[in-house]
Amino acid sequence: MSQEALADSAEIHRTQMTGIEWGERLPRIDTLIKLAGGLGISLCELLDGIVWEVRGSRPGRIVETAGGGDE
Repeated sequence: MSQEALADSAEIHRTQMTGIEWGERLPRIDTLIKLAGGLGISLCELLDGIVWEVRGSRPGRIVETAGGGDE
């Protein structure tokens, strides 16, 4: 699926979709719900394998685990 097709299906602007894909923007929860709907999957499926890694006193970061699944 192209960025433009997904953006249209999810009812978000194409430039917002580009920023999310390139890691320049972090989507809000409502945008994640729209993206999941646009892909025809649940929000849980969309987020499967993504975790928040705590890094001591420094800010955490989002990481993807290999293959997703339960951690």
